[in-house]
Amino acid sequence: MRKDESGDYVLLSNIYASQGEWNRVEKVRKLMDDSEIKKQPGCSQIEADDKAFLQYLFNLKPKPNSGNLDT
Repeated sequence: MRKDESGDYVLLSNIYASQGEWNRVEKVRKLMDDSEIKKQPGCSQIEADDKAFLQYLFNLKPKPNSGNLDT
């Protein structure tokens, strides 16, 4: 596993989750946090009739000292 690639950690965590290996999911996520590896927020785009209707980002961690969510 590449130590500086968040996608490797997320993929491994998702594989464990799909098998119900929740202790291993927790260990991988903790390793990611302890290594200060940051995952890029997800981005989705909804299209219909070849037109983009909605594009949005997900970053649900609130900023320090803020009650607002990043969007």
